[in-house]
Amino acid sequence: LTPSHLKMLETYADGVDVPNLETLIVGGEEFTTDTARKTQKLLGDSVKIHNEYGPTETTVGCCDYVYSSEKDKGLSVGIGRPIANMQLYILNEMELCGIGIPGELCIAGDGVAKGYLNQPELTA
Repeated sequence: LTPSHLKMLETYADGVDVPNLETLIVGGEEFTTDTARKTQKLLGDSVKIHNEYGPTETTVGCCDYVYSSEKDKGLSVGIGRPIANMQLYILNEMELCGIGIPGELCIAGDGVAKGYLNQPELTA
């Protein structure tokens, strides 16, 4: 689901009962900690909420993070670590950035679409 769908669930769900739900995967837009907290409260602590991130060019998902109400105190839930066979790099002018240094997220690995290789028009 997208976070926007979760907000609708908050609005229209009165006593949601999903006893067999174990995992919820969220993606497609920014996932705020406020929405994550409200969703966790609505569904219960036993439900793991994953924030999955990835652009279309990486078969939609390239990294994953499990929300934690104990750890996640910022404005947004993190995008996590790369999934199997994927790599994430933070670059600034094609140089690796140090920890905490802003840069551009670059994605590599088996899930990246090959149609962009050596095709600057498509890459743009």
